[in-house]
Amino acid sequence: MKKTTKINGKTIRKAYLTLIAILSSSSLMMMTASATSPVPANDFMNTTIQIVFWAVRILIGFFGVQGGVKVAQAQAEEDARGRNAGLVTLGICGVMIAVTFAIEAVVK
Repeated sequence: MKKTTKINGKTIRKAYLTLIAILSSSSLMMMTASATSPVPANDFMNTTIQIVFWAVRILIGFFGVQGGVKVAQAQAEEDARGRNAGLVTLGICGVMIAVTFAIEAVVK
């Protein structure tokens, strides 16, 4: 018999957080590489950097909204563990958005 794997919210949340970590680290490496470039930044490069960072912020915000929904669901079900997981997700997403603003300021 073939064994099926169960996909639940915890598995999906781990996958989302892994995806966010990978995207953040890759964007950080890309911005670091462009910041050490000997060529001075121009308007096109600044605009591209802004677009990339806003795309990353929107993606992180999407996961933050899911954390907020998790908090509301867990609060309604009186599930302290689920509420705490949602609050942690919101906290991580907030810090990551703040980091994107800091990195963007350093790169420019």
